[in-house]
Amino acid sequence: MPVDASHLSSFLDEYSDAPGFELTYTDGGAERTELLHDMSVLQRTVDRPSAVPTAECTPVSPAADDFTIPIGDIEMLSIAEPPVDLYTATAETPEETAIGLRRLASVNPEAVRVASVLALLDTAHEDTADSHTRDRAALDALRQVASVRSEDCTPAIPVLRSLLGDADPEIQLGVLATLSHLGRHDPTAIAPLTDEIRTALASSDSRVRGRAARCLAEIAADHPADVVAAVPSLAAVIEDDLDDAPYAVFALSRVADPYPDEVKPVVSTLAETAVDDAAHEQVRLNATAGLGRVVGEYPSVGVELVGDLIDLLDTENDRLRNNAIGVIGDVAIVHTDVVEPYIDVIAPLLDDDDEFARVNASGALSRVAEDFPDSVAHLTPTFVELLSAESPVVRENACWALGLLGAEEAESALAERATEDDDANVRERATWALNRI
Repeated sequence: MPVDASHLSSFLDEYSDAPGFELTYTDGGAERTELLHDMSVLQRTVDRPSAVPTAECTPVSPAADDFTIPIGDIEMLSIAEPPVDLYTATAETPEETAIGLRRLASVNPEAVRVASVLALLDTAHEDTADSHTRDRAALDALRQVASVRSEDCTPAIPVLRSLLGDADPEIQLGVLATLSHLGRHDPTAIAPLTDEIRTALASSDSRVRGRAARCLAEIAADHPADVVAAVPSLAAVIEDDLDDAPYAVFALSRVADPYPDEVKPVVSTLAETAVDDAAHEQVRLNATAGLGRVVGEYPSVGVELVGDLIDLLDTENDRLRNNAIGVIGDVAIVHTDVVEPYIDVIAPLLDDDDEFARVNASGALSRVAEDFPDSVAHLTPTFVELLSAESPVVRENACWALGLLGAEEAESALAERATEDDDANVRERATWALNRI
């Protein structure tokens, strides 16, 4: 029983997820009751001193028009769960049926019959205002159902495919939003639509491009080969800083894993994302993962990136730091001269608490030691300590570095590793280091 607009607004906010409302109000002196799908306070009537605070009401019946009511005329408002059949029982046209199903899906998606929605979409032939209203409402209903019952909506894929080429961006958005839900449940189900989805990446509507990127990200998770042709368009989504750019980054990282050569042309786009402090950490992780795969295959690609990636070595995110030093280490496979100026920045990671950081840092500096032993020589005591590291990879890298440095003071420690280490690779590398010394 609202006291004023603020009281009503607080109630509606508290029960924003209610399936519906029962409204009792006075109209011309008569008491009326209405089942509502939704209700909201019209803020403009509250802000104007001379206006009467008013609420806008959307009835459950799609055949009934929205109406407004002075808040002072409301006698009582209560939570209600309208019977499912009321959402469509009074519908007199396909458009009203679609609106009713959309309203039902928004509050009770479990109750929507997918076949009823598909029957509406399967008649999508004419190009009229009413047909567009029907298609948009039906697609919105299907999207909401797919978000919780994706397995029930896979029969809709042929119809969605036929609608994907519609000139109306709102129709395309509805199709792509539904497909992204289906793809999250089963990427294989929407993979055959890759070409059509890729075409949507060229849309003039940025929202359509973003939704298409979401769909391709779902496909790329299990079928990266299908997304290879979309690499340039996905990079453009990132470069244009669209809201859905994180999905494009993920898609590129997945494609880069088996096809680093295909992602190589857009590696600078991934690099910009990796060093972007404003980007979400998981997005940056995906970007560095993609970078690592490409640079691991083509170290020269990372030459221009080292200066920026070095700044990530003091980040608090262990995984991001590890990915960055991993990429730098890959560059050092061929271009030790590019990494050599940053030895003292990398060196603290040799004592990092994270094992992967120690593995990647010791590997990078060992490679630099081969061409620039004098620059790395001051780290000899640290490498000797690393011979006792828990990680066999770190111990192996330490042997490698000490051998390249010709570290005579490490002979006894290396001899112990060569005979007593429980890892064969460490024993072999320690013997190699002793022979080199």
